[in-house]
Amino acid sequence: MRYKRALAMILAAMLLCVAATGCGAKVKEQWAYSHEPEVAVLTFYDDGTAEFHDKEYKSYEITDTTIRLTKKNDEVLELKYYQGSDNRRFIYEKYTYSYTYGDNNSQLIGVWESGTLSFEFTEKGTFLEDGNFAGHYTVQDNGTIHLAYDAPIEDIELYYSLANGKLYIEYPWPYVQCENAQ
Repeated sequence: MRYKRALAMILAAMLLCVAATGCGAKVKEQWAYSHEPEVAVLTFYDDGTAEFHDKEYKSYEITDTTIRLTKKNDEVLELKYYQGSDNRRFIYEKYTYSYTYGDNNSQLIGVWESGTLSFEFTEKGTFLEDGNFAGHYTVQDNGTIHLAYDAPIEDIELYYSLANGKLYIEYPWPYVQCENAQ
């Protein structure tokens, strides 16, 4: 009788431990925007799964220049990135902007909007991002735009393409290791 009671107590303790620690995979790495280092945006798990912006991915692959995330339906999201010298990782997030006004929608010059986000590019080589951040831009031959901000913000290079009145941008956001990594 004592053995059954002891066994029952051990099993109950084990169940409590499992409930307390959870049944999911353990976190391998968590990344957050540098301006919100306590909020995980990108999580890699030991079991090979991942989460990005609260979306689950069945697998991930990381190379020297890309992060490849695969959904359960085999849809793939490929993100370019580069490692900064200060432990920040710059991950290029993809945005689609619609042409709103300007000369025409076949060139970069004009105003482009995506929800609350916007870019205005002028013929004089100036830009206005989100109605707040101004500077000068240069279109590069490799499909990038160099943005030099007037404010004390680091210059960036973003990837872009134009098609059918749409501006497709891959914007490099600075990420840091999440402060609340599990």
